[in-house]
Amino acid sequence: METISGLKPILEARRKKHVLQYGRKEEEELSQSAQEVDGTDTDLNKYRSLMGNLYGVAGVAHAVDSFFGPSALITASGAPPFLELPLIGKGFVALWCLAGPLAFVLARVGNAAADIGLILYGLIEVIGAYFLPENSAFVNAIAVQIVVFTAWQYSRVKSDKS
Repeated sequence: METISGLKPILEARRKKHVLQYGRKEEEELSQSAQEVDGTDTDLNKYRSLMGNLYGVAGVAHAVDSFFGPSALITASGAPPFLELPLIGKGFVALWCLAGPLAFVLARVGNAAADIGLILYGLIEVIGAYFLPENSAFVNAIAVQIVVFTAWQYSRVKSDKS
């Protein structure tokens, strides 16, 4: 990471020199190459950002449903509504809801931090589903995480090729 950070001032100076010599079109091309060098515009980082956004919205939606609504998702899985859960259950639901905004924030950091946010959300969701009375919730949570990982892997390979 230090090497990449050290390249930013060099790339910025190079960009300014190009603008003076060649105009804006070359600046746009140089800016794109700078994004490729620092890893901000790869398919994998785009995927991380998308999933961070989705998990962030999901966490907020789950919180509103669980804390202020009918707890539709957890009751559909055979658990009692949030207010009737034991303290440990309430704590786990709160952790699950917080994992979404955490994934959103870590996606803004990017790279490995974004991956940690996505993995944490997925782990919390799968572990929580394991303890729900409805077995299909656990199977569904595993299936979703397989899809998420497969898409992550596809984006990584696609980023490596470009």
